[in-house]
Amino acid sequence: GKEEYKVAGQDARPEATDTFELPPASEGAGKGFSRVVVGETLGSLVSRVFERRPEDVKLLKAICKGLDVCLNGVDVLQKHVTRLQLRYSVMKASNKDFSPDGSRRLPRYLAVVKLLHHHKTRVQQRHRKLTGSPLILSLCEKVHKLATYPYKSVRIKGQPALLSCCRRYEGAAEIVLPRLVVLLEVQGDTSNEHEQKVTGAAVLLQTRFFQGQLIKDWNVLRRFVMALCRSDHNDKLAVHSVLVDLFNTFQSTLYTIPLEMPPNKVWVEPEGAIGEGFAGYTDHPELLRMLVRMLKLKANLHWRYSLMIVHSLVVMLREDSPVPIEVWGVIMEGMVSDVSHLRKVCFRALGNALEMIQTRESSSHPLHLINNTHASASSQDHESSRRRMGAGPPLPDKNYHDWNGCSSFKPAKDRSARKKNFPEAFQAEVRACIMASLEDEAFMAKLLSYLSVTQSGRAKEFVGSNAQMFKGIFKALGPPALKVFEPFLRSVNEDPQAHTRLSSDVFMGQQCLASELVGGLVRCMKHWGDEACGLGQELVKTVLGRVLSTPETES
Repeated sequence: GKEEYKVAGQDARPEATDTFELPPASEGAGKGFSRVVVGETLGSLVSRVFERRPEDVKLLKAICKGLDVCLNGVDVLQKHVTRLQLRYSVMKASNKDFSPDGSRRLPRYLAVVKLLHHHKTRVQQRHRKLTGSPLILSLCEKVHKLATYPYKSVRIKGQPALLSCCRRYEGAAEIVLPRLVVLLEVQGDTSNEHEQKVTGAAVLLQTRFFQGQLIKDWNVLRRFVMALCRSDHNDKLAVHSVLVDLFNTFQSTLYTIPLEMPPNKVWVEPEGAIGEGFAGYTDHPELLRMLVRMLKLKANLHWRYSLMIVHSLVVMLREDSPVPIEVWGVIMEGMVSDVSHLRKVCFRALGNALEMIQTRESSSHPLHLINNTHASASSQDHESSRRRMGAGPPLPDKNYHDWNGCSSFKPAKDRSARKKNFPEAFQAEVRACIMASLEDEAFMAKLLSYLSVTQSGRAKEFVGSNAQMFKGIFKALGPPALKVFEPFLRSVNEDPQAHTRLSSDVFMGQQCLASELVGGLVRCMKHWGDEACGLGQELVKTVLGRVLSTPETES
């Protein structure tokens, strides 16, 4: 009661306008304030402090603590329960004292820890998902302002209280989460206070609770992705790094959810919000087109935000929904981008997307491991147990086997929940889009230069993802794609003294690129016809013959 609060190094003497009258005590002996009266009092106090003393950090921290105790009381955090359980498990495992009858002797302290863990778990589960009254939701809005306050010391006190409120009361997350998302894309305010608010919102959205809410609803997921990719106006380095961490957290948390999943909550649209609402999600391809349009409209977009948009496109590619052609165009353009990080993402994306649209077809000319004239080769049991094609068992296409040889028969999985949805017309359009880029001389010159120079960001070794990408290209496009890369493959090692004329980075990069092309070509030739397969074999023999005739350490 005698504690004095200071503002900017000066004593904050309350003026006449700063006084706050407490409500009268409840009638009856021994009765104090009820919880409703305390909540109403705290709500009025917070509003008055926001209006009269917004820079009184010490008072705001005390109010955060009071609101946390009033709303959450004995709320138990999950990390505390997990930490207690880990302590019990470690101490129990380290205790090696056994009684003569073989049972383990445990100290009494472990029994107390186990009881405490059980009690905290019960309290935690009992105080979750309570009904939120209008007063409670109003107080949650004020806690949200404290959790995104311009002063970091106040945010540190308000953020745990806000998380506890959203976990505890139904309806709190529906109000708080849209406000945090909208705060990321507010433009026109370049003050330091706004940047600190964006930092607080980004830190909250990185938590496990809000990430779990984001990835379970297509409406809020779409809104969050668009808001995060539109936050490029926050160009301050500290804010920029927090937004990048938020995107990395979201990307690592996201998993593929069914397109038919209904929304589980009704989100409350904040006042003055711009852009798309938190409802009305209808089409997954339209979301991808919106991201592509965002990438095209901003010519001077920072490369990190371009990387965010491309990453979002990549992680949202699905087997049960056709990818718009605009997305394929973005991937092909990113393969010759000046940013090495963007090129790496697009290389992997093209390989994965090509593998996604291909049918699950096997080799057209299977190789055989045993003599097909043997009696056991045509038996029905052997046929069903080895998943053979033709008259004999094929060469396994995987790098693992069963204990006694080839992979045994496994029943087909039920893929009715998420079937591939790539019609023949769509596949033909995708092949035409890729082939148009490969036939462009300027595109091929940039692509080969980036992939064959180690200083341009490629690794000094065989990259499996690049070989997988070339396998998908050769498998999808066939011999026409081979004609595009054939001049480069024939020029590699054509000059025996190339290692003395070229720099080590260029020579090493050319050898790595040639090995990746040969690896992808060998892996895909089994899907070609006899004539095309003969052309591919002749080219592979030529390249390997030159390499073996003039062996170098790099080749």
